[in-house]
Amino acid sequence: MADALDGSDASSLTRERKLDLIWSGTHPDFRGIAGKVNPAGRPAEHIGRRTILVYERGVGTVLKLLDELTDDEIACKLSFARCMIGTPTSEGEINCGMAP
Repeated sequence: MADALDGSDASSLTRERKLDLIWSGTHPDFRGIAGKVNPAGRPAEHIGRRTILVYERGVGTVLKLLDELTDDEIACKLSFARCMIGTPTSEGEINCGMAP
């Protein structure tokens, strides 16, 4: 993951590549495959798709299909990945999306 984010501008990556980076950088406890444990608990069209836990303001932590992340959620997750590996943003700062 570090190689893909090292000194690069995330805007140059495709959406699919960004999702792959988010998936690979997310701890297994916070990601999964829809329907793997309980197929009856998900709509049929979701079975087998990647899921990830995300925080939604005003709601809390929710399970969401990875490919349905919004652009803002993707940017936040990539920013967090940069923070975790210590890679600076294009402005030269490490930004975890948290206020000082």
